[in-house]
Formats: sequence, C-alpha cells, structure tokens
Amino acid sequence: MRTARLFFVGLLLCLFITDSAGAQIYTVLHHFGNPAVASDGLNPWCRLATDGFWFYGTTEKGGANAFGTAFSMRLDGSDYGKIHDFPANAGDGKIPQSSLLLDTGLLYGMTLIGGAQGFGSLFSMSRDGTGYARLHSFWDPAIPSDASSPHGALAADGDLLYGMTQGGGSSGCGAVFSIQSGGSDYRKLHNFCDPAIDHDGEEAWGAILIHEGVLYGMTRIGGAHDGGIIFSMNPDGSGYKKLHDFGDPAIADDGVNPFGSLISDGAKLYGMTAEGGSGQGGANKKGTIFSVTTDGSGYTILHNFTGSATDGGSPYGDLTFVDDTLYGMTFDGGALGAAPGYGVIFSLNLDGSDFTVVHNFAGAPDDGRAPLGSLLLSANTLYGTTMYGGSYGAAPGTGVVFSFKVPPAPTATPTSSPTPEPVPEPTAPPSSVLLIDLKPNKDSFGTTDRIVVLADVPRPITTLFYPVFYFELPSREKLYITQGRKGVTLTTTPSAYIQKKRKKKYLPVPITVPSPLQGISLFNAAFQGIPPGDYYLYGGAVSAAEPLRGGDLNWLPNGLDKDGFRSRAVFGR
Repeated sequence: MRTARLFFVGLLLCLFITDSAGAQIYTVLHHFGNPAVASDGLNPWCRLATDGFWFYGTTEKGGANAFGTAFSMRLDGSDYGKIHDFPANAGDGKIPQSSLLLDTGLLYGMTLIGGAQGFGSLFSMSRDGTGYARLHSFWDPAIPSDASSPHGALAADGDLLYGMTQGGGSSGCGAVFSIQSGGSDYRKLHNFCDPAIDHDGEEAWGAILIHEGVLYGMTRIGGAHDGGIIFSMNPDGSGYKKLHDFGDPAIADDGVNPFGSLISDGAKLYGMTAEGGSGQGGANKKGTIFSVTTDGSGYTILHNFTGSATDGGSPYGDLTFVDDTLYGMTFDGGALGAAPGYGVIFSLNLDGSDFTVVHNFAGAPDDGRAPLGSLLLSANTLYGTTMYGGSYGAAPGTGVVFSFKVPPAPTATPTSSPTPEPVPEPTAPPSSVLLIDLKPNKDSFGTTDRIVVLADVPRPITTLFYPVFYFELPSREKLYITQGRKGVTLTTTPSAYIQKKRKKKYLPVPITVPSPLQGISLFNAAFQGIPPGDYYLYGGAVSAAEPLRGGDLNWLPNGLDKDGFRSRAVFGR
C-alpha cells in the first residue's frame, strides 16, 4: 500500500539552478534517506518510469528491511511515498538494481538477489504497490541452467517481456529470456558464452532494445577482445549474431565494458561504454559514446570521455533523445567535487559534434552525485536519479531525484534579409519521435466529468494516416473513441477519431500534417456511465493503407513501442 504522503514544502529540500534569463533549469526533487519518510529508500540505480503524472522508481538499499524500496512521486517532487519494501513477502526479491517498466497499468521489475532460489526475481505490482506478485524466481531448478542475477530493465513487446541477466545460463555467463506479462511461458532465448559462437559475449547488464521486430543488446565483457559485444537476434532466439566486438584494436580508441543499453533513431544504434577510449591513459580509461548501423557496419566513435573538469567520465547508463540531440550522464568527471569529480549531465549532436556539459553534479548536501541510471524525458524536462549525494546519510550521501529543463534551441537573428530558400519537402519522422502527443485536461476523472484532450504533432508527417485513440480498461479490453450523430461514443471496433460526416455517417478521414501542430482538439465530451476504475488513454497514427477494422492495426513507428503511442493518461485514479 502507498505510505502516507508528506506534502510539506519545508521538508522538500531543493536545489535550483537558473539560466541567464532567470528560468529554473535544474531542481532536486527528493533527497533519499529523508528522516520524515519512515525507512526511506537509499541509493537508486534506476531510470524513472512515468505515466505522465507520477514517477515510479526503485532504490537498491534502505526501506523497512534494508533490501531496497519501490517509490512513487508527482512530477514536481510532491507526494513522495514508498509503495513497496523489499522483501515484504515470502520469497520476495532483494536489492533491485533495475528500473521499473510501466506497461498496461502495472509496474514490472527485477531484483538482483532473493526470490525462491536466492538468485533474483521478476515481479509485478499496481502503481500504488498493491497486488504485488512474483512472476519468476531466477535459477529455477525446473528450468535447466536458468538465468540468474539480473541488473538491467525489462522491455515489453505486446504481452511479452524481454530481459537479460549477468549470471546463470548453460555456461554461467548470463542469458536472454522472455516471459508472458502474466508470468507464464518463461523461456531462455540465448545462453551467453555459447560455444557455437566464436567469442560470444558475457554478462549483460543493460536492457534489450526492440526495434523493427529485432532484439538488440550488449554484454559487459566477452567477445573477441573481452571488452563486451553488441548483438542482435530474433524475438524467438533465432538468428543470433554479433555486430561488434568492443576493444577492437583496428578502431582507434575503441571503448570497452558497456553497462547500459542501446537506443535507436531508426537508422542507427547509439550507446556508451564505461571504459576504453582515449581517456587519460592507463588501464581504466573513461569511456566512449558510439553509433553503429543495425547490421553492425559504420561503427563510429562520437566522443571519448576524459574525466577532466570540462568533461565527464565513466558513463553507466543509457543515452536519451531530445529531438536531434543526445543527452546522458557520467558517474564521475566534471568541474565539481574531489577527483575524479562527481559526474555530469551532457549533450551532443548525433554526429558527435557540440559536446557540452550542461550540469556538474555538486554532491552533498544540496545536490546529487555519481548517477548510475539514465535520463527520462517528459515534455521538455529530463528527470533522473543519482546513487550518492543529497542531504541525508553518511558521506557520500544516499542519492536524489532531480529534474533538468532542456533549454530551447537558440534562434538565429538574421543580420539581413536574404532571399528565402525553397522549403524542402518534409520527411517522415524518425522512429524515435512521437507522432502524436496527447494532453488530457486532468489526471483524474469521475464518471460524468468532461474530458478534454488536446494533442501536439511535433514533426511533419507526409504519409496519409489515421489518428487512432482508445481507452484501455483494467481488463485490457480496448474501447475506441468514435463520433456519432449523438456525440462521442466508445466502441470495441477500431476507428479513427478525426472523421467527416458523409450522408449522415461519420467516416474516418486520412490526413497529413505538413508542419508541427500544437493544441489540436481531439475530443471534448463527458463520458457518462463509465464504471469506476483505472483507465489508460492511448493514441497513435495508423497507416492509411491499412483498413480500420478489427484485428491488429498497422501502427506507424514511434520509437518507444511499435504497437503505438506509449505516453499514458490515467483515469479514475
């Protein structure tokens, strides 16, 4: 159950950093180990998850039993509370070092140890912490050479969850697995150190990337140079192949030992290594940022970290897209704190140019220090956690949650009035860009409240498409929104909301969006008679070439989930 909420501004210690115009950029939202929160969590590894109104995350330590917690808080840092103390149940997992996944109304996660065999567990629970269920205990004796000891996060594709471990498997080097979201049909898809694969990878610490029906991932060590690998495989485990061996001596300053995950802009994969690169010499160089195509060609070093006062060092998380810019964090380096520095937030272009440190972590007592997780983008703000720093606990501190408002791109001021150049035809957005961003007027609705939903289309879309929106019930039944002669109604038949009245009937109308749009009114109605409960609002763009009828819809890519729009609005909370 959610613990009692504390909403006293005086207890929420915040650090504010402003830009030259006075706008708030960096804010500490919560200091872990707060004595005003009974047995608060300590030392988060996680990337936060969000439903658009609340954050959800884990800490690896602290809590009522000293084995870590799961927590929630509003986006402004208020209403912080624990939703689970590990281990609270018999056979519960301990020490979560993975992020939570929010999918179909439930939170999914993994623990490093604990469970029935002591080698970690996979669990689910509601967003308020109720309904906690252990879906799998790793190193299950009923599964020959089961996987064990997971660090990274889960990834969802429909009803399947995919993950990786750094231990277990037939060779003890870790494995890739899948499991139904309800806990059934657990399968090992690949055992690392596969003797049939020349210098296979070992010990995966990150998460699987699902891109255009293919699984991509990295291992921390193994490979031809024992610096880890990039690999791809089919969702059923077939077609496994290595795409890159880190530490390649033929590539100047190649990185080694990736701890994070890959991301994709549709054409390339991007990631980081914690060590290797040019650095400052010695055995523990400070890591790299790289890109590579999905077939393994075109591997390029975009940045070599140095760990200096003007750079970061030792990145352990993932990169994050903000439009055409990459953002990330490093565990050390930067201008503040004792050597080797307390870490930074940085940005750079997709080609590696314009690397910029946008925040130096200052450490205790007012700021975080040493982030191990990744950044989460919501609207125009990045959110994250740090392992150390903050106002509580013995040095080096017990961590914080923070926000960083992304500065708007500078607008050039012309010195003359040049002849306008022809405007190029807009291209379809890369798969990392949301096609439609829904903006409901509330996060909580009664059964007769008026629901207003606006939408932004952040990039031009030249392909004819149908915008499709639907509610998902707690039972996972989908109720699509349609316009009839008597107003807005809900139906189980897929339909497009933007429609035109033809001969007294409302029919779907395919559209294009030649330029970014904001504040499009999608619907404004009171849905009377909807039973109380938690609902989700989904939306996305469906190809006009696919008829809108029952069955699977041909969703256009959006970078977060091939099945459609992933930002959610919570109803009936």
